[in-house]
Amino acid sequence: MTRMQTVIGLAMTAAALSGCASLGGDSSGQSSFVKLPTIDSVAAISVSTNEKPVGSATEVYARVARGANQCWFGADGPLKKDYVYHADADAPSRGGKAEIVLHERDRSKPNPRGPKAYRIKIDPVGEQATLQTENLKMSESVAASLAGDVSRWSKGEHGCVGATTAVGWSPQADQQPKDAQPPPKVASAKKKNNKKSGAALKPSAP
Repeated sequence: MTRMQTVIGLAMTAAALSGCASLGGDSSGQSSFVKLPTIDSVAAISVSTNEKPVGSATEVYARVARGANQCWFGADGPLKKDYVYHADADAPSRGGKAEIVLHERDRSKPNPRGPKAYRIKIDPVGEQATLQTENLKMSESVAASLAGDVSRWSKGEHGCVGATTAVGWSPQADQQPKDAQPPPKVASAKKKNNKKSGAALKPSAP
């Protein structure tokens, strides 16, 4: 390589580096590349799978649906104001596949079902079932509590616990034990006094 070729090569290299610097920096020498969003700033969709629900798909769906309607959307349910419950389920003869979706409540429309916020999928596997929860728009803390409720219900537990569910409800709340007896009736003091007064006024037999 001649001296002239070497000089030309060095000049071209310097020009290329200068062009890159002008694209990636400013007059202060700091990088001006557009900052990409971090992982934390991107809305994540979290999926969790409960591999051991108890019972058939229809049985699991019945427990989860009852729990959701009682605890999340009951009179004191924390999700009733801002979310809408919707569910689709196949008949047991068709396997019992089911899906429960919580929608954001859209008060501007006649049908208030807005964007999907949380999904529960129940699929039949033989005589058993698999269950999957999917957080679409809920906060991570609320989604974790909902997933905990779904897991409990799918395994045979009942009732509401924790901050995300209605306090005080249980499956026994509206049921009395079969062997429970009503409290004994106690005659009031007024009735007893009336009986005594009547006995005093009654004439004695001759």
